[in-house]
Amino acid sequence: MTHSKVRFATAMFAFVAATTATVLAASPDIRNEDDVEHQVFMDCGNVQPQPKIQKHSLESLTTYSDHCTIRLGDNKFNLKDNMHCVIKDSVLSCK
Repeated sequence: MTHSKVRFATAMFAFVAATTATVLAASPDIRNEDDVEHQVFMDCGNVQPQPKIQKHSLESLTTYSDHCTIRLGDNKFNLKDNMHCVIKDSVLSCK
């Protein structure tokens, strides 16, 4: 294999690896299992109230990155890709 073919193969491998990692990393989401809507707060450097999470809904948190936290009452979590948060009995939990 020539040097240029090796460089091309290496570049293609890096591109495929980066693309695959991007596809596999999903935005965090939040599911409200309660019969009432809940107000959550997001902190991405400054605390901001968010629109209420509607009862029995699933919402994506696509606009928030891994440097943000989500809070409901005393429960607070650092958001990460692929994280799933649930509100049940007015308590927030995230995994």
